[in-house]
Amino acid sequence: GGEEFVVGLQGLDLRTAVAVAEVVRKRLTEDVCLAHGHQVRISASIGVHTVGPDTISDVDSAFQVADQALYTAKANGRDCVRTSISAA
Repeated sequence: GGEEFVVGLQGLDLRTAVAVAEVVRKRLTEDVCLAHGHQVRISASIGVHTVGPDTISDVDSAFQVADQALYTAKANGRDCVRTSISAA
């Protein structure tokens, strides 16, 4: 189980978008201390897809491609970042 959400960042190329996703993933996977000394470990599988003037302009298609990248990340052991290029 898990939650899925979309983050839209304007003006990033694929390399920069992946770098941002890695920072987010690493921050999410840091141990979280709860009351009474309990710790929670979270993993994050992230799919990255970029859209530009010369690529897919249909929002639904872009989401499908990003979603495929997410499932590629999950299939590759989770807790990683994968791009739409690696999902193809």
